[in-house]
Amino acid sequence: MINFILKKIKFTKPRIISILIVILSLITAFAAVYKWFEGGTILYYWDTLLPFSEEYARAFFSTWYSVIFPGIGGAGLSWVEYIFSISLLERLFSSLSVAQGMLYMLFISLSIITFYILSNYLLETIVKPDRERNIYKIISFLFAVFYSLNLFTFYYSYFLFNPQAFILSILPINILSLFKLFPLNEVPIKDSFFPKDKKSLLVTNRKKILWVLVFFLSGLFMTSGFTTYIFLAQYFILILFYLILHLFFARKKLFSRYTLTVILFFLIVILMHWWWFFPSLLAFKDLYQSQSSLGTTVYFDVGSIKSNLLNSLRLFGSPMMNNNPFSWDNFYTENRWFTLPLFLFPFLIIYALLKVKKNRNIGIFFYFLIILLGSLFIVKLGNPPLAWITKFSFEHIPFFGAFRDAWHKAGLFYIFAYFPLSFIGFAFLTKVLIEKKQYFLLKISLSFLLVTGIVVTGPFFLFSYDNIKKINFTYQDKQYTFSAKTKIPPEYYELKSYLLGKCDGATILEIPKNSMISSAIWQKYGTSYVGQDILTHFIPCNFISTQLLNNGPDSFIFSPYMLLEKGDFLGFKNFLIQNQIGFVLIRKDNIPYGYTNYVYLNNASPKLTMGFLNKDHDFKKAFENDFFTLYLVKRPEVNYNYGFSLPASIVYTNSSLNSGRDYVSLSKQLTDKREYLVINKNDDFKKYKSLVNLYAPVANCVGCVKISSSAIKPPDESFLRKLKDFVKQLIGKNSTDSLSQDKKISYALIDSSKEFSKMMRALAQKDFQESKNHISSYIKKLENIESLSKNYKASFFDLNNKNTEMKIFLGAQNEKLSEYLNSLAVIKNDQIRGQLYLLFSLQNSMLFEIEKNIWETDFKDKIYRMRLDIPKEGKYICTVDNYNNGLRIDNLTLGSVKNYKNSTISAFLSKGSYPVSINYSTNSIINIASLKQKSGEVKEVSLGNVPNGIYKVSFSPSSPSKQKVALAITKNKLNLKILELLGSSDIPQNDFIFIDTGSFFSDKNYEKYFSISSFDKRSYYLYLFSLNPQSREKDELEYKDIFIERAAE
Repeated sequence: MINFILKKIKFTKPRIISILIVILSLITAFAAVYKWFEGGTILYYWDTLLPFSEEYARAFFSTWYSVIFPGIGGAGLSWVEYIFSISLLERLFSSLSVAQGMLYMLFISLSIITFYILSNYLLETIVKPDRERNIYKIISFLFAVFYSLNLFTFYYSYFLFNPQAFILSILPINILSLFKLFPLNEVPIKDSFFPKDKKSLLVTNRKKILWVLVFFLSGLFMTSGFTTYIFLAQYFILILFYLILHLFFARKKLFSRYTLTVILFFLIVILMHWWWFFPSLLAFKDLYQSQSSLGTTVYFDVGSIKSNLLNSLRLFGSPMMNNNPFSWDNFYTENRWFTLPLFLFPFLIIYALLKVKKNRNIGIFFYFLIILLGSLFIVKLGNPPLAWITKFSFEHIPFFGAFRDAWHKAGLFYIFAYFPLSFIGFAFLTKVLIEKKQYFLLKISLSFLLVTGIVVTGPFFLFSYDNIKKINFTYQDKQYTFSAKTKIPPEYYELKSYLLGKCDGATILEIPKNSMISSAIWQKYGTSYVGQDILTHFIPCNFISTQLLNNGPDSFIFSPYMLLEKGDFLGFKNFLIQNQIGFVLIRKDNIPYGYTNYVYLNNASPKLTMGFLNKDHDFKKAFENDFFTLYLVKRPEVNYNYGFSLPASIVYTNSSLNSGRDYVSLSKQLTDKREYLVINKNDDFKKYKSLVNLYAPVANCVGCVKISSSAIKPPDESFLRKLKDFVKQLIGKNSTDSLSQDKKISYALIDSSKEFSKMMRALAQKDFQESKNHISSYIKKLENIESLSKNYKASFFDLNNKNTEMKIFLGAQNEKLSEYLNSLAVIKNDQIRGQLYLLFSLQNSMLFEIEKNIWETDFKDKIYRMRLDIPKEGKYICTVDNYNNGLRIDNLTLGSVKNYKNSTISAFLSKGSYPVSINYSTNSIINIASLKQKSGEVKEVSLGNVPNGIYKVSFSPSSPSKQKVALAITKNKLNLKILELLGSSDIPQNDFIFIDTGSFFSDKNYEKYFSISSFDKRSYYLYLFSLNPQSREKDELEYKDIFIERAAE
């Protein structure tokens, strides 16, 4: 049979070369990735998505998420190709390592082969050498390797796998098929894409039909790469741009049958991806809002640090390169001679531009050039030239923030144009040297190309000794390492074997809690991982652990960990029962690390939790090995499949349920109830009030929300706004005569704010006449507010709310005016200056009267005040939930009932609103009555071991001084002599928890907040030192009442 096949194959020279290219591509791909997968290992790091079992693929369509509809992770259904291909390979070869390795080899070899085919097309249509030579084949293959294995593909496709590899590997053949279907100049264009008669269709257009299949099949192959939507948008733009070029070069009538055919083709391209994008589109708005809430410009400055034009032209300086250091990084970031060869590529592009300008096939070259320049403009981000355009786009153009990691989002199509253009340049150079018979120069050129290739492919070959991402960190004075190259230990398979079939309809709570990613150290095997939680991808059970960046679910998930942190084990157990959480899984392979653990959850640790679970008879140890201990939550009731049950209790709460504390408070009031339905919307409460059988009202803080002067904004003075106001005046809609006294005051406050803004604008413009008018008008509005407020009669809380509202508006205006009067602005007009000080005095007197009557939280005297709304009369048990281990409740007052040293009150309450006051005290770290410091001296104060939390540091000076003083809190003892010699710009940042170098000693009390969040128990220090020790001032400084205490969070 084999002999028969060999006889049928005609081994022509082109066929032999093609087979050789395929073999060399596979060998190159194998050499590039072998080290990553030798010994049965896999690559798994950070937010890599890797399905660890075929069960993951089976569960794919069963997972629904509000911003991913349906599917697991990424862009929903677009993952189908990736998930099922790797699951199929794993099933065939019974090895995840082989499956991932084969997928890597497939992508790299396909990239080389498809680019090689594209480069040969560009060679024939643009360069047009006099005859076929093997040197052109060699050059094509070299550039294909450069395209597939370079600095960009290393950082953005392979060392941390990104599904954009699907696009990189097949895009060259996809675009080539587009060139073949819609040629620009080299082939005459027919009037119709499809011939009219069947014979012509089968005979003359047989190749065209083949290219149609290639185009659409390759487009489908790229589906998983479009997980990042911006890739799909850019792909559509690429196709549309080429079709417009095609119509331009074809010189057909705009309204013709052929134009309609081209439009129809583009619509089919869009519909080709509609099968997976349409379901995602249903949640696209929510997805964009959730991502834009993080800030689309937050990455702009960070991404611009090293991505300047020269670096971008040499393919380095990307954020991924900056944030993932390797031992060889300095070769690219600091060694100018090493990266000098990389200038060859941009010079080749310029050379190609000079050579191709008279070529009749300039259209394709122009197509690639526009892609290159457009992508380069985005890739360089905030760097010149014309950086303001990019910044403006990020801040004002919708969805442009999708390019927040520009090297990732635009770099894909940047390198797609970069290497074809540089290949064309080198092919032209080779052609010229051959024509002039400069073979020595040709050899030198090839040698320089090889050197450049060694540099650009460095991470894969030259530096392969260190191309596996590792993170070294210290915990409790021991060194640990996370490695991207890992292997799932047998203990995970043992846990999976036990849980399969037992976790249906149940939920498993993991201890400790992860962040968005998790980690483990498997010392007995010398392996580790840091990335998405392996358990959730490996075992088909419902795990609670990972942060989702979604407030609702995250708040709920956080609740049981808060109960453990607080030491409320009974509340923790009740929470599990209430929410049908059937298992508690203790992970013993977790070593706390800043990015993977909640650093402030010291008590919700595996050791302390196991101690509690072992003593409680409602928990049964069901499974244990070296890495896991699994506890079963014993319950007398039969577990409901998939967590579905009808509610036995309907609970009403006024809590917004948007934080873990809200869920904890509700859970504690439900005790061990199950099958309950919670209502927290007023409209729902009105509908189902008769069915509510449990009330769980929550008191809200009064005076905790502060509004600064920045809230004062100039009024809208647009023509449209003025027109609307004029129409309202005509129809009498602006009249406030029919409004209640409450609304009249609110409208008067808004009017005063508008008038104040106009006054400040006139002062800024030094328009004194307008300033006088607005000052006079503003004073009248203040007098009107004062008159309305005196006649306002209401309940205690309504009156308090109105006073608070007035304080917020007038306080912000007063702060703004104070800033203006204290600024260096010179007010030459004596009358204006006098009126402003009179106005400032009037504001102060009004604020004084208002603040006297306000009942609100007083952090200075440590009184927390709240409002409790009771929806229905009855007997209530009122409890204070204290989540701050650094605070102590001294007494609780509810209405007229006061309890000392007790945080619980039981009372019969009528429907209505009640004032609640809580007197509390805080744990102090230091309390020093007086501390003297000579000029230039450094004072050190040991703080000892400080628990995690938020703290306030405060002191007051005995007298003003011109000395500029720095205050620092460190987690290690510093060398005092070094500090004495430092200027503000030289202060070391390592080990500093908090530092303030901008404060002058004045007559004002100093008050700042800082936080401590650490896994280790450390000794902390406070330092006070002068930043101008050489000052002539020799006075002794004295600090009074230095106080560091736990803040009320």
